[in-house]
Parts: sequence; structure tokens; C-alpha cells
Amino acid sequence: MAMAKRRSISLTAVLAAAIASGCSLLLDDGYTEQTPPPHAPLTDDAGKTDDVWVAPTEPADAADAEAVGKRRPDEGIYAYVATGKDSINVLGNTRTAPYGPTASVAIVHEDADCYSAKLTLRTGYTEKMDLCLRGSETIRVGVHRSQHLAVLGGILVSTVMTCKPGDTMTLLSPAPEQEWPHICTGRNEESETGTSQFTSGGPYEYVGEEDVVVGGAAIRTRHFREELVVTGSQQGTNNVDWYFAVEDGLLVRLVRKTSIAFPTAFFSAYYTEDADLTLVSTTPAPLAGDAGADAAPGN
Repeated sequence: MAMAKRRSISLTAVLAAAIASGCSLLLDDGYTEQTPPPHAPLTDDAGKTDDVWVAPTEPADAADAEAVGKRRPDEGIYAYVATGKDSINVLGNTRTAPYGPTASVAIVHEDADCYSAKLTLRTGYTEKMDLCLRGSETIRVGVHRSQHLAVLGGILVSTVMTCKPGDTMTLLSPAPEQEWPHICTGRNEESETGTSQFTSGGPYEYVGEEDVVVGGAAIRTRHFREELVVTGSQQGTNNVDWYFAVEDGLLVRLVRKTSIAFPTAFFSAYYTEDADLTLVSTTPAPLAGDAGADAAPGN
């Protein structure tokens, strides 16, 4: 019985690790501080410097408000063509959940210059990014993820991540091959083993401008590549290609590949994800009721 319990805990721990930003490091005693992205120190009205950015409640003037409107997507639910799957393998037994044929992203404006983008990949798998405009940057300040995995009778994993002072996701005028680090910390709450802390970090690089065909028309995008690495008791990678519309920062394409191994004294568990999403139309469906409610776009 003791061995069976230990196996259950080990497996559910890797599930929590796999869900956290696709690739996260679980630590027993908290997380290790790392160098944040190269943002200038932030100063409040009293002259106090802080690394935690708080969005203003309203734009400074009408011109700023107009600029904000052009740099974040219109509210609504955007449809995507989706392919791929996520899988968990333990002792040669694999449980796979396919993606597609469609997925969705719900855009909701928050405050004066912030918004959320909630992706529904499949039934029981959603992730929401909190994004804000700061100067020429669009930054990611947090991620909320919820996933159900059909293993061990069903496991629910909830993840909350905080990125301080904020991960830059796109810029108005990035330089070719410009690169900076991404680093977030967070907490998993998992139905079998409780809570655990983690870090997720790695380089983020601007690849260049590229056209992506949507509905027969080419949309100009800025292509960024994120490479996150897992170290410690889990070993793996999470590689993401982001394509954001130059016009308003809308996610036009997402390609993500995750692979994590979790060795124990008795066996190894493996989590993988392959996802490829492309926007169907730049015209969203209206938000209806709770924009954050789970949808079942493809399965």
C-alpha cells in the first residue's frame, strides 16, 4: 500500500509540473529568484521604486486612449483552427486528449489599458493570460490555467502564475533577433497532492515580421519564440512560437511543443503536448454571459 501511494503522488506531481506554463519546475522549498526582464525601475508618485507594475486606472489623455485602442484586440471570441494533442504516459500506458478541429480565444478589456486572452484548447483545458500595455510594450503579468486529465480516475490541476515586473510579449518596434529573459513564478493546486510552487523561465526572441494567411488574406504579424527549460527533479522543454498581429496584438498563430520527463525510484512518467492554432477570422463573435466560461470548441 505504501508503494502504491508513493506512485500516485509521483505521477500527480508530474502532471502539476506539466501544466504549469507547459513546462515548470516544482520546488519543495519555494522558488529560486532569477534575473527579471530588463525593464526600467518603476517609480510611484512619492518617488518609491518598485518592481511590481500596477496599471493606471485610466489613460493620461484622449490621445493615449486612442493609442491603447489600436494596440489591443477588439473584445469578443475569436475562432481558431486547431490541431495537436496532450498526452501522459506511465509504465507504457498512455492517455491522450486530442485538440481540434477548433479552439477559441476570448478577449476581455480590463481597466484602461489591460486585457485578458483566454484560450480554450479542448473541453477541460483553458488558460488565460493577463496582458497590459506599458509604454511601447505589451506585457504578460499573469497566467491562470485549469486542466482536467483522464488518469487515476481524473485529476484537476489549477495553476496561477505571476510574472514580475512582467514578461514582454511584443514591442512596437523590436529589433531583429532582439532577445530578453522570461521568468514567472506560481503555484499549482492539484486534486490529489495539494499545492506546490514552481518557476518557469528562459529566453524570448524576436524572429521578425511574417505574413499569416487568415480567411484568404495575409495578416502581418510579429513572430516571437519562447524557449523555457525545466531543471531539477523534472527535465524537459517548452518551446512556443507566438505570432501577434502588428495592427492590434491579436494572437494570429500559436505553435507549442512540450516534453517533460519525471523519473522516480520505481518508474518514469512523461507528459507531452503538441499544439498548432491559426486564426480563422479577424471578426470575433460577441461575448455572451461569462466570457471566461469553458467552451467545448473541438471535442
